[in-house]
Amino acid sequence: MPPEDTKQGCGGVDCVPRPSTTTMEIKTVLTTVISGSRYLVHPQVLGTIQETINPDVIIPVTVLEPEQLYYHLEGTLRLFDFYDDVFTPEFGNILIEKPGGNSGVAVSSVGNGKSVMRLRNDSVAAAKRSVSDLPAGPYILHGPYVHQAWKIYNDTLDAFAFGVYPERVDEMDLFRVLQLPADSETNYTSIPVPSKLYSTVPPEQAPLKGYRFTIPDSMSLKGIPTTLSSSAWHDLHDNPAGSTAAFAKRLIDLGATIVGKTKSSQFGSGREWTDVPSPKNPREDGHQDPAGGATGAASSLAGYEWLRATTGIDAVGQVFGPAAAQGLFALRTSSGLLPLDGIQPSFTQRLPMGSTYDSMGIFGTDLSELFHDAVAVVHKSLASPAISFPKKIMYLTDLSSADDEKDDKYEQFLAAVEAFLGIKSTRLSLTQTWASKPPAEAKGQGLQEYMRDAPFLSFCYEFYHQYDEFRKDYKAKFGKDPATELTVKQRWDWGSNVTKSLYDEYQARLDVFRNWFDSTIMSTNHGGDAILVAAYPSHAPSYGVPKPSKIKGVTPDLLASVLRVPQILAPFAQFEYQSKVSGRPEYHPIYGAVLGPKGSDTMLVKLVQAAFQQAQWRTRVDKGRYAFPPAQNARNVDDRPVKGPPGSLEAARQDIGLLIRRRQLNGESIPVFFTAYQIPNTNPPLIGVSASNKVLDIPYTLGQTSVDVAANDFDPNTDLNNTMYMIQCSPNEGILFDTLSSGSFFQEAVGLLQDNGLAGMSNITLIASHEHQDHTGGLSAIDSVDKLRTSQLVAQENNNAVEQAQVSVGEEQTLTCGNATINLFHTQGHTTAGVMACTGDYCLTGDECEDSVPFIVQAKTLDDQARGLAQSIQTMRQLNVTRAPQAHGNMQAVANGNLGLRVCESNLLYKQKMVDEFATLCPRGSDISLNELAEQINRDEAEITEEYYGVHKGNCDSVRKSRR
Repeated sequence: MPPEDTKQGCGGVDCVPRPSTTTMEIKTVLTTVISGSRYLVHPQVLGTIQETINPDVIIPVTVLEPEQLYYHLEGTLRLFDFYDDVFTPEFGNILIEKPGGNSGVAVSSVGNGKSVMRLRNDSVAAAKRSVSDLPAGPYILHGPYVHQAWKIYNDTLDAFAFGVYPERVDEMDLFRVLQLPADSETNYTSIPVPSKLYSTVPPEQAPLKGYRFTIPDSMSLKGIPTTLSSSAWHDLHDNPAGSTAAFAKRLIDLGATIVGKTKSSQFGSGREWTDVPSPKNPREDGHQDPAGGATGAASSLAGYEWLRATTGIDAVGQVFGPAAAQGLFALRTSSGLLPLDGIQPSFTQRLPMGSTYDSMGIFGTDLSELFHDAVAVVHKSLASPAISFPKKIMYLTDLSSADDEKDDKYEQFLAAVEAFLGIKSTRLSLTQTWASKPPAEAKGQGLQEYMRDAPFLSFCYEFYHQYDEFRKDYKAKFGKDPATELTVKQRWDWGSNVTKSLYDEYQARLDVFRNWFDSTIMSTNHGGDAILVAAYPSHAPSYGVPKPSKIKGVTPDLLASVLRVPQILAPFAQFEYQSKVSGRPEYHPIYGAVLGPKGSDTMLVKLVQAAFQQAQWRTRVDKGRYAFPPAQNARNVDDRPVKGPPGSLEAARQDIGLLIRRRQLNGESIPVFFTAYQIPNTNPPLIGVSASNKVLDIPYTLGQTSVDVAANDFDPNTDLNNTMYMIQCSPNEGILFDTLSSGSFFQEAVGLLQDNGLAGMSNITLIASHEHQDHTGGLSAIDSVDKLRTSQLVAQENNNAVEQAQVSVGEEQTLTCGNATINLFHTQGHTTAGVMACTGDYCLTGDECEDSVPFIVQAKTLDDQARGLAQSIQTMRQLNVTRAPQAHGNMQAVANGNLGLRVCESNLLYKQKMVDEFATLCPRGSDISLNELAEQINRDEAEITEEYYGVHKGNCDSVRKSRR
């Protein structure tokens, strides 16, 4: 086995020296280009293949379990590509079979000419685990040796001090800086990220498994230097850290991947960025001030899709300032809740009593994810402890904005919290309450007069003396004072002028304020039952660095720090302004803040999440230019729900499951066509409205329109070949059966009906065949109808009066519509909660009967589904029904009246054979041909499209997996 780092034999790829300092050993790493992106060939060897190949070759490969290789290959590779940004299809050209399973037969290739190699079934001395434990996923072969593949992203926002990777992937102890040579056009920091597929520890053991986090530059990470964005500091402290800070160690133990250290402004307080480039604010016109403190943490999370969360250290606005400048959620944790040892300067260098302000902060873009991450970090657990929401809300009127427009929006934030808790807030002014109930120690002084200098100058005193040793050592070595930025110098000057006795006096005043606040406003102790809601000021637009100034008295920036309590910052609205740079309208978020008692950290996140959900507000901000897509409403926010990327491989598997038969648009803008057609010889008259991106696949008899799917709320994981039906009972009465897959689609379809005089729409009954999104998505466009639950499958809308009926198992329900009688039956062939609507000689069945091959939703209940479908067919025969229009498939056949029960009977035969003759339809190691499948289920070969043939292959995988 070769050494893990080599300076020779790079095989046409880059040999890159690692950065050196006076104490760092110069080593070499390998990089290569795959699918147009650069990758780090991680130095650690994890396994060896059995085959003999050129020792210098560099090859992207995919390691797979035997079952994945031989029975689920295409689905597995598709899933990897969907879920993992490190994986690309190029990794899937050469496959490596892991030891184990039925792999005794030597196979050199599989479907589509993919080559197969095999891992040697032995342990690697340099690795801590056997190759049989190697996670399936993308790897890189260097000669015969298997290495992890780490994708390299460019830090185009200048947000990172260092991109890092662990020297050993099985230990996560010692880290290295990755520094690549600058190309001809850029000089960006390189950030290596591992495949998400490498994280296989159960989430119960590692709640943050595979999530990419950053830590601030001031936090020690073994093997990595600390710069504090100061050349003077780096000149004196050029050694890499000899240990990892406790908080960073906690992240690693919880399964997180630390991909780098983000820039903090100089010594955490600077603003001018004289020694290192300032992180860029990716929001709005790209030229807004990113604010000071944990600047790089906010910049990177607001701009990079590949990051899950970032962290920073807060004292006097170092977390909320950058979060507010860059459109993020942020949680400042209770003081002392999370460990701060390992922060530079070291804890013991600061003050004998420790810092009175510092606390960890967590940035997020999604409230659900922020809650999960906060629970993991705070409680070291996957599951949250029981949450007790507050019983009282305090709203401070004198800590809000003086801007009337923003004040109106702050009221909306308060109203959302009140509505969720069912509590009216107590409004009060902090200064007036102090004046009416002053503490004796104030001796008649008003709040802001008494507290004028205590909070901020206490901080400046601590900030100055934290660096006493640094200034002394620097002058001893270099014979001069260290150069600092103007803001740092000013705060040090202010701090140096505070005597110890004056600092003690300030601390006493802070104690007086805390005690007064606890007894007069709300308890901040553990178990307190109140929260405080306040506005958080926005300083946008801001095109330059503000001059250093003192923070006077008690402000929104300082309140949580002074009280040592947790606080969450949440964007919920935005205001428009005209950019001086871009010359176009831009939108900047408006924030509300909720402060709670000590220990209520995770409750605050859940509270805001639940309040936003109840208000039907967005609980997620986008990355890039806009935190929220603009809209013309009271909050200037488009609240249409947006689904984030899957947080786990299992979630990705669920998301991609529908893609076997449903198109993935990949963000493309394409037209969807809608046509309405009268189905011949139906009484009462039956009208179909079909949606498809293929205009030739759907009939055109009554009317047609189209919509651009990039501009609406369409979920690309739902069907583009979908039909809803209208039973036209009378000129003014009708029944709509299903509502297509989105509100905008439904509006287009109904508009098409109305434009062609097909329905007066004054008395419409809505029936959902079952609960799936592609049949109920349109309900979001009907303001007076609640979203259907599984058991509430019929909704009557008439003059805004809504009545809901249930169809229980075995129950028949009758509706009267004009002169027609509609019989509703509970069905179980597709889902356990379906409805079939029958009248005349036809039944509308939804997905009970599908075009050719039925999509198996729950493989474990396939036998029950077959019995349920058999019951549905029996019911139709008892009613002398001869036609059963389906919701998907060949709409031309539907429009031509070809609606016989043959499709239903073929579906039943298919499901029965999947139960009783599974090996015939799904032979191991191969696929039944399309022609053979057609013969088995009594269909013509031409009736089974490639799409439905793909459905069958996906069904085979699902059923085989359920039988393990």
